[in-house]
Amino acid sequence: MIKYIFPPLISASLFILLGTFVLLKNRTSKTNVTFFSLCLATFIWQFSWFILFSFPYERLIPVLLKIGYSGVIFLPIVYYHFLMSFLNKENKIIFTAYIFGTIFLLLTWFTSLFTSGYYKYFWGYYPKASFLHPFYLVLLAFLALHGAISLFKEFKTSPDIKKRNQIKYILLSLIFFIPASLDFVVNYGVECYPFGFIFILVSLFIIAYAILKHHLLNIEVVIKKTFIYSILISIITILYFIVVYLLERIFSVVAGYHSIPLAIAIIALFSIMFTPLKNKIQRSIDKYFFKGTIDQIEREKRLLETELERSERLKTVSTLAAGMAHEIKNPLTSIKTFVEYVDKKYQDPEFKEKFKSIVPKEIDKITNIINQLLDYSKTDKINLKPYNIHNILNYVLDLYSNEFIKKHIKLNKSYNSKYPSITCDENQLKQAFINIILNSIEAMPEGGELSIKTQDINNTLEISIQDTGKGIPKEKLKDIFNPFYTTKEKGTGLGLFIVHQIIENNKGVIAIESGEGDGALVRVRFLVDK
Repeated sequence: MIKYIFPPLISASLFILLGTFVLLKNRTSKTNVTFFSLCLATFIWQFSWFILFSFPYERLIPVLLKIGYSGVIFLPIVYYHFLMSFLNKENKIIFTAYIFGTIFLLLTWFTSLFTSGYYKYFWGYYPKASFLHPFYLVLLAFLALHGAISLFKEFKTSPDIKKRNQIKYILLSLIFFIPASLDFVVNYGVECYPFGFIFILVSLFIIAYAILKHHLLNIEVVIKKTFIYSILISIITILYFIVVYLLERIFSVVAGYHSIPLAIAIIALFSIMFTPLKNKIQRSIDKYFFKGTIDQIEREKRLLETELERSERLKTVSTLAAGMAHEIKNPLTSIKTFVEYVDKKYQDPEFKEKFKSIVPKEIDKITNIINQLLDYSKTDKINLKPYNIHNILNYVLDLYSNEFIKKHIKLNKSYNSKYPSITCDENQLKQAFINIILNSIEAMPEGGELSIKTQDINNTLEISIQDTGKGIPKEKLKDIFNPFYTTKEKGTGLGLFIVHQIIENNKGVIAIESGEGDGALVRVRFLVDK
């Protein structure tokens, strides 16, 4: 009997481990939650079978069967829910399926209409299907078929290559999961060991591979080559020395010697051969598994990073050039118009007044754009040293202390970080926070509150800057860091773009949350120096 209990125990353990891993990666994602529910239902099914196949007390068998079938009933329903959640196509079928599942569950626990009693087979106990059980099989077949068709349609129409690869593996996983339903023949008196665990284990490995290879469920798992080398070399080392030991024993029996020094010499000779063998295996792993040696891959990585950086910089320069041409064109047109009429209207007082009023402003506008672009060009030249972020914030806030009084803005400071020291370029961060604070002041022309807060979150220092101004429409937030994109009437659209570049160059991240009329919240995070 012992040999029959381990397969369901192994599959139950692996499913609950994978489900918990996926859930912990993102507890707020409905797709991750439904995947965990799928793993939990499978765990209940398989773990209950493990107990049933090994349990000696028949009085508790009916209760254990009902617990196990609670997982079985909801398994296809939760699987279908997971598929629809992954495809963002939740529908009324899900709700209807849960209603049917609840009905089947109540029938299982309180009547004999769904299951009635149990069979005792050579490996253990198994529930006996009643006359309403076939309706459940129809529901299972419908959900599996509809889920497979939905996946296939999305695979054919989706333009996203990454998602198509993910769908391919989920569909393959579903194809292997479906044959596990062959276990239901045992519910109808067919005495064959329920081997559905084989199919669900294959399905599990497919999902795990898709998570590792294609970041399924938005999970990124980094496996270092050194870790793989360590595992493989450890296995090879153990096997090698086992073989060496066995060969030495065989040789000693055949040759008939019993000299310990000679045995040590023979083992040492075999050991000398180990290093070339290990190097040969490592080269093979590099060639066929990682497609190159460590040095080759490292060089390729550096080249790709250089090319990517060059490509991004060219894209940025292109965007800046287009925006700059557009922004400078208007003031140049005004200046050109005035210059053309200087000879004819120079004695006209009204013309002279407009000339003195408008032309300097247009020149200042062009100068402002050029200066900001020059600031952007300097963001690569950074001098990183440990600085206290509270000192930088206080410096910037002191600069605008008169503005706060003049504009009737109440300043709230809350510094809660225990580790305010970060590695950064002090002058660049001052420039970035000056731009952020200035935006907040301009968003509150009739007064308001500005709250500055620091706190430690998961080994990072977060600086939050919140105002009570007019806010930014949600649909415009996605473009807020683009060059020359502005929500202000007289803005250049370079301020937040430069802020974003500075924060990134100082190994930080920035995000803005806002809504029209709700004020704006700027969050900036850096790794702390402990």
